[in-house]
Amino acid sequence: MAPKTKASTAVARDFNANIRKLAERLDDVGDETEYVFLCECGCGSAIALTLAAFVAGGAWLATHDQQH
Repeated sequence: MAPKTKASTAVARDFNANIRKLAERLDDVGDETEYVFLCECGCGSAIALTLAAFVAGGAWLATHDQQH
C-alpha cells in the first residue's frame, strides 16, 4: 500500500473524476458494468465499482478512513 498524502488523495480523486466522465459517456454499456476507480484515501488501491455505486458512495475500501 502506498503512503497516503494530500497529493495522493488529490490524484485518486482526479483519476476517479475522469473515470466517471468516461463512464457517463459510455452510458449505453449497461448499468452493471464495473469500472476501476482508486481508493479515495490515497493508498492507490484499485476498486471495481459500477457507476451508480461510485456516485452513491465514492470509492473506498471498507477498512479505509472516509474523511472527505
